[in-house]
Order: sequence, then structure tokens, then C-alpha cells
Amino acid sequence: MLNSPVIGGMAFVIGLFFAVIGVVYGRSAGTFTSGSDVTGAMIEGIKSMAPILVLFFAISQFLAYFKWTGMGEVLAISGHGPWTASMHPAGPSSSESPS
Repeated sequence: MLNSPVIGGMAFVIGLFFAVIGVVYGRSAGTFTSGSDVTGAMIEGIKSMAPILVLFFAISQFLAYFKWTGMGEVLAISGHGPWTASMHPAGPSSSESPS
């Protein structure tokens, strides 16, 4: 990946761009009459995203611990036997002839 200040700061530039566009639109539409209207709209936006942010945090912690402990590799290697055994019924299949 490119490691440049432009690429690293791109999220800030895009966020600032949309914030300015939103404030200009709000002022021209009459929705924002003061600075407290802008902060109120920002608070409402974050308030509606808070539950999903908490969920993403919990998922990211689970994935980080899963990677840190190496459980993916353990389950991939040792989990093969029980997984395959549960998919095939016991005894000979109908395509095999009895000996």
C-alpha cells in the first residue's frame, strides 16, 4: 500500500469536505441557524451510530483475540476430524458393496 501523507490523511480530507458541504447546505436551507444547530445535528448522527460502533468494537476484539491465540489454526487442524465425522453417517454407504 502507498505510504504517503496524502493517502494517510485522506479520511480527514474527505470528512472535512463533507462537513463543509453539509454546513453550507444546512445554512442555505435554513436548517442551521447557529453553531449549536450544527453540533446538535452531529450529536444526533453519532447517537444513531453508537450501537453499531459498540458492536463493531466487540467484533474487532473477538477477531484480535482469535488471531492472537492462534485458534483459527488450531480449529483448522484439529477440528477436521469431528467436522468430517459429523457429516458422514456411521456404517457403509449405499454405494459400497458389503464384503
